[in-house]
Amino acid sequence: MTEIAVRLLRLVRAFLAWWWGELTALVPERLRRRLAPAMDMLVLLLGDGEAMLRREAGGATQLLGRIDLREAAAPQRRLAEILRERGLAHAVARSEIGVCLRLPANRAVRSTVELPLAAVENLDEVIAFELDRHTPFNAQQACFAYRLLERDMAAQRLRLDLTVMPRATIDAALAVARRLQLEPDRLDIADAGGGSASGNLLPAGALLPGQRRADLVTYGLAAVVAALAIVALWLPLHAERHLAERLEQEFAATADTAKAAAKLRGEIDDIRKDARFLIDRKEQTASISKLLLESTRLLPDDTWLSEWQLSGNEIQLTGFTRSASALVELLERSRVFRRTTFRSPVMPDAKTGRERFSLAAQLVGEEKP
Repeated sequence: MTEIAVRLLRLVRAFLAWWWGELTALVPERLRRRLAPAMDMLVLLLGDGEAMLRREAGGATQLLGRIDLREAAAPQRRLAEILRERGLAHAVARSEIGVCLRLPANRAVRSTVELPLAAVENLDEVIAFELDRHTPFNAQQACFAYRLLERDMAAQRLRLDLTVMPRATIDAALAVARRLQLEPDRLDIADAGGGSASGNLLPAGALLPGQRRADLVTYGLAAVVAALAIVALWLPLHAERHLAERLEQEFAATADTAKAAAKLRGEIDDIRKDARFLIDRKEQTASISKLLLESTRLLPDDTWLSEWQLSGNEIQLTGFTRSASALVELLERSRVFRRTTFRSPVMPDAKTGRERFSLAAQLVGEEKP
């Protein structure tokens, strides 16, 4: 097996582990144990001065041994000894088994946060921007992982389980992995039983040198995904066009009966309308992403939003700024928004030194009658 093939296998294994973790988080615990993944993972559970080496596969956990981390060369020898005894040395050396660094829960900050439903389109960017509002860290100081707990369509809100770990803690854990000559695919926090209690906190920039060669493979997989997405969009349209052509041929063959011809023509028109419906709908309606982009472009740098909501033909903005009255003029200059009004009185915020505002604006071309 070539080195590129090994890296590809490791990358696919890590992706499947993450995807399965996100799906199983929505499954009841009793059923989750029955559906536990069959993926093989070597887990290094780090503690104070020592580490436990475990193997997790098919929902089962096996303790392989303990490693004392306080001596310079002893940890690496102890790890090699455990892997030889368990028959895993060859699999680890050829990256045929995943490697996970797992830290105690007290090394990370966990909280439940709520965000506007519109943020789901670029959730990573929104969480990074809002991180210092919900935790003691900003996006440069820490890495985060999240799991979706609830999607409230009526209130237009998302509820997330957010796990945040300082980069210094992650760097220290990776330093231990380098001492042991391990290349982790995953870094998470442990629950009460030593299992995984979070998503993958390992940032792309923290990969060990050998893992960075997998970037080319990542780009290749991204290109394949993009190509498959294009094919998935093209196939239904192609099938609809083929069906329309076939019906037109049948119409020409059954032109003797005016009633049958009229019925067939109606079917052809219906098929064409269905094929064009989504395209026409998208051309006629401003997308949420465009409205978010226009809002971001208009608002000053000293303004941030706590709520962005689209309700029918009206957007509602709530947040903090230095001058709330200046925002009305800025929104009115836009070609997208008009009839901007305050939904509630402007209130000064002593904590931030800014004004709290709540505005509403109608979309151009979609005013209320």
